[in-house]
Amino acid sequence: MSLSIERVLEKFETGELSRRQFVAYLSSMAVILAGVGKGIASLEQSQTNSLFQVSELNHIAIRVQDLDRSQKFYQDVLGLSLILKRSTFRMMGCGSHFVALFKRSEPGLDHLAFTLPSYDQSKVAQKLKANGIEPILEEERTYFRDPDGYLIQIEHPEAWPGGGTRPESS
Repeated sequence: MSLSIERVLEKFETGELSRRQFVAYLSSMAVILAGVGKGIASLEQSQTNSLFQVSELNHIAIRVQDLDRSQKFYQDVLGLSLILKRSTFRMMGCGSHFVALFKRSEPGLDHLAFTLPSYDQSKVAQKLKANGIEPILEEERTYFRDPDGYLIQIEHPEAWPGGGTRPESS
């Protein structure tokens, strides 16, 4: 059975899915997306007509109501490591990727971020506009919506929230 992230969240919120099932679905989706990112990276440039050649899934950002509770859950259940802690967000390490937890009143998917090795914000924005996709520019970050309204981010390989380079998982 194929479920969208929004449908999985709805099933969790209405009690049709347990917390364990909900996390299993999200984890499966993350693994699939990571595989897609790696698959895209392995394609030769001449074999594709895609707008961009992303190299990997960089991170998944989700909105949570209680940061401490969610941090504990992802550490205790999935073994993710805390790599950055702030009052409004947490970054949880997962190999070379991370899961961002943002404190919000409404839980759900915030965005998916992909790494673009040749990232240049102005060029990315121009390509998006030329293809009828409206870019959302925030500092050095570029976002846009997919056809179903999910927020997608494209970023530089060394990009890290707040500047600097990504810390190692602890």
